[in-house]
Amino acid sequence: MTDNFYRAFEEKYRGSRELVKSRLEAYQPFLEPLLEVSPAAVAVDLGCGRGEWLEYVSSLGFSATGVDLDEGMLSACKELGLSARKGDLLSYLRSIDKDSVSLVSSFHVVEHIAFHDLRLLVAEAFRVLKPGGLLIMETPNSENIVVGTRTFYLDPTHRQPIPAELLSFVAEHSGFERIKTLGLQEPQGISSKTDPGLWDVLSGVSPDYAVIAQKAGDSAEMAAFDGAFESEFGIGLDRLATLFDDSRSALREQVDLAVSESRSAQEVASRAQEAANSVQEFVLEVETRLAAEAAKNEAMKSSTSWKITAPLRYIGRYLKKLMLLNSLFQPFKVFLRHFALYIGRRPSLKRKVARFLNKFPRLKSRLLLIVGGVRVVPPETNQHSLTKLSHLTPRAKRIHDDLKVKVDERISREHQ
Repeated sequence: MTDNFYRAFEEKYRGSRELVKSRLEAYQPFLEPLLEVSPAAVAVDLGCGRGEWLEYVSSLGFSATGVDLDEGMLSACKELGLSARKGDLLSYLRSIDKDSVSLVSSFHVVEHIAFHDLRLLVAEAFRVLKPGGLLIMETPNSENIVVGTRTFYLDPTHRQPIPAELLSFVAEHSGFERIKTLGLQEPQGISSKTDPGLWDVLSGVSPDYAVIAQKAGDSAEMAAFDGAFESEFGIGLDRLATLFDDSRSALREQVDLAVSESRSAQEVASRAQEAANSVQEFVLEVETRLAAEAAKNEAMKSSTSWKITAPLRYIGRYLKKLMLLNSLFQPFKVFLRHFALYIGRRPSLKRKVARFLNKFPRLKSRLLLIVGGVRVVPPETNQHSLTKLSHLTPRAKRIHDDLKVKVDERISREHQ
């Protein structure tokens, strides 16, 4: 093209020259050891475009030359004084001597050419590279779903996306010793996200990737690249999808736990309500029964039979009280009876008590009833009683005396 269309297109959709140059720093871990083992390293850039890569590697110390077919792109290189020429990529490679170049690169070129030409390009790159030399091929990453389904087709000169596995195999099949795939230009911070969203899965995979293939060389020189080849670059769809699934699983677990706790709380509340309802029903039943009993009692108290039996209930309560008083007074009765026996065995004391009690006839009568026949009257009273028995026959007196002895013995036994 000669109307600068592609140059304007690149500036609009690929990014500014400064942005593209900043992205190229990702390759520095591979370029530094290459300069160490080959200080006068020669670099060839296929499809050099505006010359960002030529400018970058030249600043590092490479002797760099570019080739491109687009006049508009080449004019940008010439404006910067970069070494660039117009020509067919394969033809240019075939013009280079075997084992004479340290670095061959092609940025966003392989998706523009036929697959057959791609294989020829990789084979020619292998031929011209020195032992230990590097081939770098950068291209859009179709693993990024947005790139593979939309942005790749913004460029009308694109043929088809090339999966990283296919491009790596082409290099391997061409004879390269070791191959590394780098993910490039992914959104900042996407690799450290623990809970990516759906849009992150769709667009967060590295939008570009590069295959870096190294030709076998001296073991010591190859070892200088070990650190770069063992490092990880970019982020793939499998990792983002796994992070997405894990975050959703964790979210589901949190939701399930919250639902479970909510259900548990609801069950506790339901059981508490059931218990409260049971208590309320029990209280209502008790109140109903009490009300029924109260009504029954009121009806009974209003009945004729209750009124007729009222005196009997009064007498019953009075008798209960008497029985209670009698049970309380019993120890005092026992004491009085024993005291009466004590007095009866002492004539002098008996006479004094008799004279005192004669002054209080009612008290005397009451005490005599309590002591139950224990004789506490004075001797003269007994003598008077004996005179009253003088009219009895001898046989009657004997019977009277025997009875008196039996009665006294019985009283004595009862009060022991």
